Amino acid sequence: MDHTAPFGLPLARRFAGDVVRLRLGLPVAPLVFADFVTFRCNLSCSYCGYARRGYARRYPELGTADALRVLEAGRRAAPSLAVSGGEPLVRDDIVVLLRHARSLGFRPITLFTNGLELPRREGVLDCVDFLQVSLDTLDEVVQDRLAGRPGTCRTVQDVVRRYAQDQAARGFRLHVNSVLGPDTLAGAPALVEFAARHGVRLTVCPELDDHGQPVPGLLVPETRTRYRAALDALIDDKQRRDVLLDTPHVLERLRALQPSACHPDLVARVYPDGTVPLPCPPRAAAWPNLLEGESWRALRAGAEGCDRPCPRPCLVPGPLTASMLVSHPFALLRERPRPGVRPCPTPASC
Repeated sequence: MDHTAPFGLPLARRFAGDVVRLRLGLPVAPLVFADFVTFRCNLSCSYCGYARRGYARRYPELGTADALRVLEAGRRAAPSLAVSGGEPLVRDDIVVLLRHARSLGFRPITLFTNGLELPRREGVLDCVDFLQVSLDTLDEVVQDRLAGRPGTCRTVQDVVRRYAQDQAARGFRLHVNSVLGPDTLAGAPALVEFAARHGVRLTVCPELDDHGQPVPGLLVPETRTRYRAALDALIDDKQRRDVLLDTPHVLERLRALQPSACHPDLVARVYPDGTVPLPCPPRAAAWPNLLEGESWRALRAGAEGCDRPCPRPCLVPGPLTASMLVSHPFALLRERPRPGVRPCPTPASC
């Protein structure tokens, strides 16, 4: 399947429309449908709030037929798709879901995964434009401890090496996602070099609490100094070569741990049971179900209490990146894409 031009006209039109709507003070429309297809996971990462809050029990996943209906409703809401979890590849029907998503015309389709199940689910690679694999550090002791599973670091590195070689032949791009926390800051330079060596791109995010705020450990003066130094090095690397996926503007915000004005409706999220947290998970005022409403747009219009200004803007990557790109669209023009790769106008993480 040829995915060499993953950004279709519908996304370009939606993005341009949102740029105009934002400047006219009108409500924005979703750029991306973020489908959390499951909250089950084969890891227990120490910084993951989904496991800590028991989301797999609170939001049990739908069966295949209803999950396909969710995708159909999502396509009416947004032109692009981000499939996330939990770990999406623990679903036996994940290839079926992604094939249906492709047939619906979502473009681009991004799959977020820890990669451990990818050798058993290689069929997903024929359905996605971007594959984003989680790897926080190359330090095996630290990564395995964070993931709660021995051997994770080595296995994920092997997965990245193996499937990085398939990008051109199978028409997808592979990204590595790193959470920058007190224990992983020292490993950031090695991770950049790992990404560069294998022809993939790297995106980063600070370790956040359940409300999208930096964890207290990052705010300790000594750690905050190390964090800023790590971001300074990433910003410098971004100026020299095109390994970092994040725009310079986003990296500067992350360095300062300073949120931007947020427009959560740019990302339409749905949880595994069809629940829609409106306007966004950190400050949800309404929890309708997508399968019980006419559409995402109708659910959003009928939700009360969702239009109040956010009292505490957060650093959750999806809405942060989308909001900054729509607020500063010319930042995309300053990107230096590698041959055959266009700058991504959708959130790197949702």
